[in-house]
Amino acid sequence: MKRIIGYILITIVSILSFFQLLQTMKIVFGSFSAHLWFIAGIVCFFIIRPFFRKNEAWLTTFSHELTHAIASILMLNKMHSMKVYEQEGSTQYLGRSNIFITLAPYCFPIFTYFILLLMLLSSVRSLCIFQFLIGLTLGFHILCFIQQTHPNQTDIKQNGKMISYSFIFMWWLFNASIILYAVKYGIYRAVIYQFQGMWTNLLAPF
Repeated sequence: MKRIIGYILITIVSILSFFQLLQTMKIVFGSFSAHLWFIAGIVCFFIIRPFFRKNEAWLTTFSHELTHAIASILMLNKMHSMKVYEQEGSTQYLGRSNIFITLAPYCFPIFTYFILLLMLLSSVRSLCIFQFLIGLTLGFHILCFIQQTHPNQTDIKQNGKMISYSFIFMWWLFNASIILYAVKYGIYRAVIYQFQGMWTNLLAPF
Protein backbone atom coordinates (compact mmCIF):
# COMPACT_ATOMS: atom_id res chain seq x y z
CA MET A 1 0.00 0.00 0.00
CA LYS A 2 2.85 2.39 0.87
CA ARG A 3 4.46 1.74 -2.50
CA ILE A 4 1.21 2.50 -4.34
CA ILE A 5 0.78 5.77 -2.43
CA GLY A 6 4.41 6.57 -3.17
CA TYR A 7 3.92 6.06 -6.91
CA ILE A 8 0.81 8.26 -6.87
CA LEU A 9 2.58 11.11 -5.03
CA ILE A 10 5.66 10.87 -7.24
CA THR A 11 3.50 10.96 -10.36
CA ILE A 12 1.54 14.01 -9.17
CA VAL A 13 4.65 15.97 -8.14
CA SER A 14 6.43 15.01 -11.38
CA ILE A 15 3.55 16.28 -13.51
CA LEU A 16 3.30 19.52 -11.53
CA SER A 17 7.08 20.01 -11.68
CA PHE A 18 7.14 19.32 -15.42
CA PHE A 19 4.56 22.01 -16.20
CA GLN A 20 6.32 24.41 -13.87
CA LEU A 21 9.61 23.69 -15.65
CA LEU A 22 7.95 24.56 -18.98
CA GLN A 23 6.94 27.93 -17.54
CA THR A 24 10.47 28.45 -16.25
CA MET A 25 11.93 27.65 -19.67
CA LYS A 26 9.73 30.36 -21.21
CA ILE A 27 11.18 32.84 -18.72
CA VAL A 28 14.73 31.65 -19.47
CA PHE A 29 14.32 32.03 -23.23
CA GLY A 30 12.68 35.41 -22.67
CA SER A 31 15.78 36.68 -20.87
CA PHE A 32 18.46 34.38 -22.26
CA SER A 33 21.29 36.85 -21.74
CA ALA A 34 20.84 36.56 -17.97
CA HIS A 35 21.87 32.90 -18.20
CA LEU A 36 24.99 33.29 -20.36
CA TRP A 37 27.39 33.15 -17.40
CA PHE A 38 25.51 30.12 -16.08
CA ILE A 39 25.88 28.30 -19.41
CA ALA A 40 29.53 29.36 -19.59
CA GLY A 41 30.09 27.74 -16.19
CA ILE A 42 28.69 24.40 -17.35
CA VAL A 43 30.78 24.46 -20.53
CA CYS A 44 33.88 25.51 -18.59
CA PHE A 45 33.56 22.57 -16.22
CA PHE A 46 33.76 20.04 -19.03
CA ILE A 47 36.68 21.96 -20.58
CA ILE A 48 38.73 21.90 -17.36
CA ARG A 49 37.66 18.37 -16.40
CA PRO A 50 40.82 16.72 -17.83
CA PHE A 51 42.96 18.76 -15.41
CA PHE A 52 41.53 17.03 -12.33
CA ARG A 53 41.01 13.62 -13.93
CA LYS A 54 43.42 11.99 -11.44
CA ASN A 55 41.18 12.96 -8.53
CA GLU A 56 37.83 12.81 -10.32
CA ALA A 57 36.78 9.44 -8.88
CA TRP A 58 37.56 10.56 -5.32
CA LEU A 59 35.77 13.89 -5.76
CA THR A 60 32.60 12.31 -7.14
CA THR A 61 32.63 9.73 -4.34
CA PHE A 62 33.12 12.50 -1.77
CA SER A 63 30.14 14.41 -3.18
CA HIS A 64 28.06 11.23 -3.10
CA GLU A 65 28.80 10.39 0.53
CA LEU A 66 28.53 14.01 1.68
CA THR A 67 25.03 14.19 0.22
CA HIS A 68 24.08 10.99 2.05
CA ALA A 69 25.40 12.57 5.27
CA ILE A 70 23.55 15.87 4.81
CA ALA A 71 20.30 14.08 3.99
CA SER A 72 20.73 11.91 7.08
CA ILE A 73 21.27 14.95 9.30
CA LEU A 74 18.20 16.64 7.80
CA MET A 75 16.23 13.52 8.78
CA LEU A 76 17.46 14.09 12.38
CA ASN A 77 19.71 11.05 12.45
CA LYS A 78 23.01 11.06 14.34
CA MET A 79 26.07 10.90 12.11
CA HIS A 80 28.67 8.30 13.05
CA SER A 81 31.23 8.32 10.25
CA MET A 82 31.86 9.04 6.60
CA LYS A 83 34.58 7.24 4.64
CA VAL A 84 35.66 8.16 1.13
CA TYR A 85 37.93 6.15 -1.14
CA GLU A 86 38.65 6.47 -4.83
CA GLN A 87 36.16 3.85 -5.99
CA GLU A 88 33.84 3.51 -3.01
CA GLY A 89 32.66 5.14 0.18
CA SER A 90 30.34 4.69 3.12
CA THR A 91 28.23 6.81 5.44
CA GLN A 92 27.16 5.46 8.80
CA TYR A 93 24.55 7.03 11.05
CA LEU A 94 22.29 6.11 13.94
CA GLY A 95 18.62 6.26 13.02
CA ARG A 96 16.19 5.20 10.36
CA SER A 97 16.98 5.13 6.68
CA ASN A 98 14.48 6.14 4.01
CA ILE A 99 14.29 6.73 0.28
CA PHE A 100 15.25 10.40 0.69
CA ILE A 101 18.55 9.53 2.39
CA THR A 102 19.30 6.62 0.07
CA LEU A 103 18.69 8.48 -3.20
CA ALA A 104 19.69 12.03 -2.23
CA PRO A 105 23.07 11.85 -4.06
CA TYR A 106 21.25 11.19 -7.35
CA CYS A 107 18.71 13.98 -6.83
CA PHE A 108 20.33 16.96 -5.18
CA PRO A 109 23.20 19.07 -6.58
CA ILE A 110 24.36 20.13 -3.13
CA PHE A 111 27.29 22.29 -4.24
CA THR A 112 25.02 24.18 -6.63
CA TYR A 113 22.55 24.88 -3.84
CA PHE A 114 25.42 25.97 -1.61
CA ILE A 115 26.43 28.58 -4.21
CA LEU A 116 22.79 29.67 -4.54
CA LEU A 117 22.65 30.28 -0.79
CA LEU A 118 25.89 32.26 -0.91
CA MET A 119 24.43 34.32 -3.75
CA LEU A 120 21.97 35.77 -1.22
CA LEU A 121 24.94 37.73 0.15
CA SER A 122 26.22 38.88 -3.24
CA SER A 123 26.10 42.35 -4.75
CA VAL A 124 24.99 43.20 -8.26
CA ARG A 125 28.63 43.51 -9.31
CA SER A 126 29.47 39.95 -8.27
CA LEU A 127 26.27 38.39 -9.64
CA CYS A 128 27.95 37.12 -12.82
CA ILE A 129 30.59 35.32 -10.73
CA PHE A 130 27.93 33.44 -8.80
CA GLN A 131 26.02 32.63 -11.98
CA PHE A 132 29.21 31.19 -13.42
CA LEU A 133 29.84 29.12 -10.26
CA ILE A 134 26.26 27.82 -10.32
CA GLY A 135 26.89 26.52 -13.83
CA LEU A 136 30.33 25.15 -12.90
CA THR A 137 29.02 23.17 -9.92
CA LEU A 138 25.98 21.97 -11.83
CA GLY A 139 28.32 20.65 -14.53
CA PHE A 140 30.08 18.64 -11.82
CA HIS A 141 26.79 17.24 -10.54
CA ILE A 142 25.69 16.33 -14.07
CA LEU A 143 28.92 14.33 -14.35
CA CYS A 144 28.21 12.63 -11.01
CA PHE A 145 24.69 11.81 -12.16
CA ILE A 146 25.89 10.28 -15.43
CA GLN A 147 28.56 8.17 -13.73
CA GLN A 148 26.64 7.02 -10.66
CA THR A 149 23.01 6.60 -11.75
CA HIS A 150 23.03 3.08 -13.17
CA PRO A 151 20.88 -0.04 -12.52
CA ASN A 152 23.64 -1.86 -10.62
CA GLN A 153 23.97 0.92 -8.06
CA THR A 154 23.25 -0.50 -4.60
CA ASP A 155 21.18 2.51 -3.51
CA ILE A 156 18.92 2.16 -6.55
CA LYS A 157 18.46 -1.60 -6.19
CA GLN A 158 17.70 -1.22 -2.48
CA ASN A 159 14.46 0.70 -3.07
CA GLY A 160 13.55 -1.00 -6.35
CA LYS A 161 14.61 0.32 -9.74
CA MET A 162 11.18 1.54 -10.82
CA ILE A 163 10.42 3.69 -7.79
CA SER A 164 14.06 4.82 -7.51
CA TYR A 165 14.22 6.15 -11.06
CA SER A 166 10.77 7.73 -10.67
CA PHE A 167 11.89 9.47 -7.47
CA ILE A 168 15.11 10.69 -9.08
CA PHE A 169 13.29 11.95 -12.19
CA MET A 170 10.78 13.83 -10.02
CA TRP A 171 13.48 15.65 -8.10
CA TRP A 172 15.50 16.57 -11.18
CA LEU A 173 12.41 18.19 -12.71
CA PHE A 174 11.83 20.05 -9.44
CA ASN A 175 15.47 21.14 -9.07
CA ALA A 176 15.85 22.15 -12.71
CA SER A 177 13.01 24.65 -12.43
CA ILE A 178 14.31 26.14 -9.18
CA ILE A 179 17.93 26.43 -10.35
CA LEU A 180 17.10 27.96 -13.74
CA TYR A 181 14.85 30.55 -12.11
CA ALA A 182 17.29 31.22 -9.27
CA VAL A 183 20.15 32.01 -11.66
CA LYS A 184 18.48 35.36 -12.38
CA TYR A 185 16.19 35.96 -9.41
CA GLY A 186 17.88 34.19 -6.50
CA ILE A 187 17.02 31.10 -4.48
CA TYR A 188 14.50 32.80 -2.18
CA ARG A 189 12.27 34.00 -5.01
CA ALA A 190 12.82 30.75 -6.90
CA VAL A 191 11.48 28.58 -4.08
CA ILE A 192 8.40 30.78 -3.67
CA TYR A 193 7.88 30.80 -7.44
CA GLN A 194 8.18 27.01 -7.60
CA PHE A 195 5.64 26.20 -4.89
CA GLN A 196 3.19 28.90 -5.95
CA GLY A 197 3.36 27.66 -9.52
CA MET A 198 2.90 24.02 -8.55
CA TRP A 199 -0.07 24.94 -6.37
CA THR A 200 -1.62 26.88 -9.25
CA ASN A 201 -1.07 23.94 -11.60
CA LEU A 202 -2.65 21.60 -9.06
CA LEU A 203 -5.80 23.72 -8.81
CA ALA A 204 -6.00 24.47 -12.54
CA PRO A 205 -8.35 21.54 -13.40
CA PHE A 206 -10.83 22.74 -10.79
